[in-house]
Amino acid sequence: MRPVFASEEYLAHRADAVRRSHDLTGLAERLARLARPLLERPIYFPEAKAQLSQDGGICPVDGGPLAFDPWSPDEHTCPRCGGVFSGERHHEQWLMWYHLWLTERALHLAILGGLRADHEAVNRGAAIIGQYAEHYHHFPNRDCVLGPSRLFFSTYLESVWLTIFVGASDVLRALGALSAQQAIATAHAVKASAELIAEFDEGLSNRQTWHHTALLAAGTYLGDDDLAARALDGVFSHLTRGIGADGMWHEGENYHFFAQRALLLSAMMATAHGLDLFHGPRVAERLPATFDAVLATLQPDLTFPARRNAQYGASLRQPRFAEAWEMGVPHVRSPRHTSFLRYLYGAGYGHDDDSSETLIIPDYQEHGGEDVSEIEYHWPAGRFGRDRLSWKALLWMRPELPEAEPGAWRLGSHLLAGQGIAVLRRRRDRCYVSVEFGHPGSGHGHPDRLHLSVHARGRAWLTDFGTGSYVTPDLFWYRSTLAHNAPLVDGVSQTPAEGVCTAFGEMGEWAWCRGELPWGTATAGSQLARTVFQARDYILDFVEFEADHEAWLLVPWHFLTPPGDEDWEPVETPPAFGASPFVHDVRQCPTPGSPIHASDGSWTLSFAGDGFFEVYSAAAPGPPYAGDLRFLAVAGRGSTVQVAAALAVGKWPPVEVARVRDGWEAARPDGMRHRFVTNPGGGWVIHAGESSIVVEAMRRGSGRAIPWSEPVEEVPSRTIAVGRTAPEEPSATFDGPDSYRRAESPYPGADRFSARARLWWSPEAVHLALEVVKPDLVPRAADAPDPRLDNESPDIHADGIQLYVRWPGGPPRGYVLVPDPDRPELRPRPVAGTAAGTDEVHATWSRTAEGYRIDAECRAPQTLAAGMEVEFDCLVNEMWPNRRRRAGQLVLSGGGGWVWLAGDRQAPERFARLALS
Repeated sequence: MRPVFASEEYLAHRADAVRRSHDLTGLAERLARLARPLLERPIYFPEAKAQLSQDGGICPVDGGPLAFDPWSPDEHTCPRCGGVFSGERHHEQWLMWYHLWLTERALHLAILGGLRADHEAVNRGAAIIGQYAEHYHHFPNRDCVLGPSRLFFSTYLESVWLTIFVGASDVLRALGALSAQQAIATAHAVKASAELIAEFDEGLSNRQTWHHTALLAAGTYLGDDDLAARALDGVFSHLTRGIGADGMWHEGENYHFFAQRALLLSAMMATAHGLDLFHGPRVAERLPATFDAVLATLQPDLTFPARRNAQYGASLRQPRFAEAWEMGVPHVRSPRHTSFLRYLYGAGYGHDDDSSETLIIPDYQEHGGEDVSEIEYHWPAGRFGRDRLSWKALLWMRPELPEAEPGAWRLGSHLLAGQGIAVLRRRRDRCYVSVEFGHPGSGHGHPDRLHLSVHARGRAWLTDFGTGSYVTPDLFWYRSTLAHNAPLVDGVSQTPAEGVCTAFGEMGEWAWCRGELPWGTATAGSQLARTVFQARDYILDFVEFEADHEAWLLVPWHFLTPPGDEDWEPVETPPAFGASPFVHDVRQCPTPGSPIHASDGSWTLSFAGDGFFEVYSAAAPGPPYAGDLRFLAVAGRGSTVQVAAALAVGKWPPVEVARVRDGWEAARPDGMRHRFVTNPGGGWVIHAGESSIVVEAMRRGSGRAIPWSEPVEEVPSRTIAVGRTAPEEPSATFDGPDSYRRAESPYPGADRFSARARLWWSPEAVHLALEVVKPDLVPRAADAPDPRLDNESPDIHADGIQLYVRWPGGPPRGYVLVPDPDRPELRPRPVAGTAAGTDEVHATWSRTAEGYRIDAECRAPQTLAAGMEVEFDCLVNEMWPNRRRRAGQLVLSGGGGWVWLAGDRQAPERFARLALS
């Protein structure tokens, strides 16, 4: 049998390395201390699966996440307010961490026991694995959010769990610690979990990297070479298509690290199959490049940018990041990476020119008793050594850390064309400026093209707040353009767009970049550009807007230190802000051309515009879980709008910017004058004293260097002939797997769930008579409490329908109609984001012998006539007793697949077509 992570011979070899290495000995001793409570105390074995909800694991006082304590299943402490809370919802969220933690402790105990001949540790690890193997089939594959799972609410969590479960089982099997009965039960559990995971393919999502890793582990453990080979093909696909030539995972830094950890574990397992995933011929050096990509966008305080759905303020000064480098650096063989790892550890491993900063970093707080290695839980930054790592380092870390040149890891200005981010760096003041322009990042992307971030003098000034919780309403704020330092047109968030970089470079003390959103990409009928110059002690920013109509341009500035706007005049929210429910307390600056200062004087910003502009401040959510923060915004209106801003931070002298005849001028009271003019040949010219710097324009066109592409879904096309009178036979029947979207289980059969629709039209409306076969009806009363499961309407988790219609030449409209158990009428609720109104649909319902019937009419805003074509769709939601979330839905237009993340939405391109005859 091939080993998954470590054979018995490798463990013996590794035990010798531990004895000879000071670092490995210290790590083993610490892991033994952490394991002691597992040997001395009873271990709680959970009998329920984890569940996701809006309030589970969230402090009801301050809205922040509750701490995970593996020894406290029922009482959960808020680390900020100190409150202690209990309840089913908190316990169900705690279970997510606990299932992962407990299984990882089994692997921890198995490896430690194997290396130290500690039979007690080995036996306790075997007991944990035996419990999971025996009870795995008792956990229900039900109420899932993102694919099937027995222990969790999403498949990717099951994949992480299965990878660790298999690793522990394999080490225990190699040590002879599993009984014959345990070995059989373990194999059955592994096979069942692998079959469940294999059903759910998420394409090029970071989550799919873990599905492949789990299936590779399962195939290796079970001796199923076909399963292992299929998983390895998936790993190769992610290495060559999910990672760009610049080394960055296509969904951004946060998901880069998650995917990288899966790929590293796959690489370790692949060696048993005779494959080198670091340098093999099929992988194009993609895995080594993932380490360089991290350094390319790393911010001066060693946090990674909170781009896209990333968590805010996450620092690499945490053991699990060092652990990934310890696993990869021996295979990458780069002095730069070793230099960074030594810097990350700090004291005792040498310093570079930032040693003074390193020395004031507090010691890392011990979290070994609570750590879950693979899921993104970001601890506060701290200083630590190699003995603070986990079981992975015990298996694969080099005995000694090689010497490396201090500071060799630091990169200068860098353009990641594939990711679409330009980073300007200057060593003096540790200044970092970035502009994002490229692909928004698949499903995790934000509408924030041309977003600006600034770090200087040891702190962040302008940054991306990323995303807080996926299940709370403020998610919609963080996923809006207005929440970023990015231009907003007519108060409407940008549409997903890919911009281009048309200038990037540096010369002497100057660095610059220019990002453009070509005509009609992010905003209809317009184009945007942002040019940023990084000078020695200020930053100059130009935003340009051009449209085929007059429109509002708003450029927000979300400083971490708010503006001093106490004397500004309160005003109604201007139209340039749009209708965001998160923005309030808007104030207008009485002198928009005068410098604006931070409330504590730590920054100064001056604006100038080519024409009319106003400056406002407003309150809105700041960093996640931190409450509201006031931000600035400059607004202009016209078909051509240009706004310039000069920013000075910390001890930099204030700079004012003004429009001059041939361009823009930045000036200080001490006589400094810099003029910026457009170059007739393209680009800019900077006149600085007696010297001039020509900023050349780059070739236009997409700079994407990523070899991946969005999955192209084959959209079904269904046309239904519809007459003027109600037909006797069904116009459409949807009763099979091709019409069924499932949450977990396959289609239950026509006798359990199916539908027949009769459709006809009149000059005023389209009419629907729908008969649904479903033995147990689960309606939802109008006054039923909101279960607060997530950000979706609770109406979708009940029997009922979703109707969608697009009348000729009009926008899509959507409605959710739910039977009320006390009334014959259905409650119509317009779907957010569509043009639907409350009085456009009338529907009634009644019970039938086989289920229920709905009669509905969708009133047209125009007179219908024969020969017209109406786009239409009907989705029938399936709910069963003893479930929290819907089990699936039937879809008139067909297509099958999965119901996850669909909410009450249906893509218009999927609608069927009604041919009126």
